[in-house]
Amino acid sequence: TADYKGCGFSEAMLTLTDQLMEPQKSIPGTINVEGYAWGFGGRVLLEGMQTMLDELGLRILNCLPNCTTADIVKAPAAQLNIARRKRWAMALHERFGTEYMHIHGFARYTGLDGILLFYRELAGKMELGIDVDRIFAPRIERARARIAACTDAYRGKRIVLMPRMFTQIP
Repeated sequence: TADYKGCGFSEAMLTLTDQLMEPQKSIPGTINVEGYAWGFGGRVLLEGMQTMLDELGLRILNCLPNCTTADIVKAPAAQLNIARRKRWAMALHERFGTEYMHIHGFARYTGLDGILLFYRELAGKMELGIDVDRIFAPRIERARARIAACTDAYRGKRIVLMPRMFTQIP
């Protein structure tokens, strides 16, 4: 499991759970997202996630622990926690009953098919009872077309991946 015992993050999140968080009435359709795992550009990724969550009728309540102390106190109000390090999410579940979705690593959710898988699993965990594939099919197809337009010129050619650009090798 992705517990990362001793990394400091799990311990900090457990401390916040024990010392700051308080029982709350659950707010249906809300999610806490563990903010530590998103890395560089994380804010843009979370904004993109919120756009897709809007289409499912869901919203991000907090990005933990990247929020205010008042938000941390109220974090147990979320219907679901999305967690990479699950000890804190398990502690919230045990203490407050908040369900969680454990994301062991992001490899499972890479690419367009992986993104679709993530939202399918999320909708299942939230018991939405909706067809995620139908909702996101137009968006996924537009993205596939944009990707194909960018990569078709390089099909069959050797390329070297360089930071932020492709360089063709003759």
